[in-house]
Amino acid sequence: MTAGKKKLGSKAREIERLEGERDAIQERLQRSAADLANLRRRQGEDVARLVRQGVGGVLGTLLTLLDHIDLALESATDDGPGGDSAAALQSGLQITREEVREALRREGVSRIEVTPGETAFDHDRHEALAAVPTADADPGVVLTEERGGWLWGSSVLRATRVTVAAALPEETDQEEGAGTPESDDNGNGGDA
Repeated sequence: MTAGKKKLGSKAREIERLEGERDAIQERLQRSAADLANLRRRQGEDVARLVRQGVGGVLGTLLTLLDHIDLALESATDDGPGGDSAAALQSGLQITREEVREALRREGVSRIEVTPGETAFDHDRHEALAAVPTADADPGVVLTEERGGWLWGSSVLRATRVTVAAALPEETDQEEGAGTPESDDNGNGGDA
């Protein structure tokens, strides 16, 4: 082999080596760019989640305030002592309640609608305080709304507290047969 061919062969190997390094660097650069894009996306999601948690806490506080206003309105009647004072209190509380409700509406908060006797219990939107055996409603239907529930957009901010209809207990054959001539208290036939 001549010296020129040796030189060309070593240059070709050097070119191959440099191209391999270039390809490896490009691959690492592409991976780093993808990792950076994923990191930015995750950070954006984390920030949005933290903002929602912070705002959700404030909204929860406003809902508690709204509950207290509702209770005050229920207790303030014109029949109590100082009827004019009670009327003024009631009027002021009603105005305050409407302002709070309007602020909640602007933030995308809406009440979970419940029609007692018609609305089916929904585990995602309702919190069952009790199951009441009754023949007046189908099992699983909301009987009463004890505390209103609220949505923030499509997310449940606070579940509605409800009582739910349950099936009446079924009578057992033993209960039905008690006191009949076919059996006595000892489980013997009535002829003994």
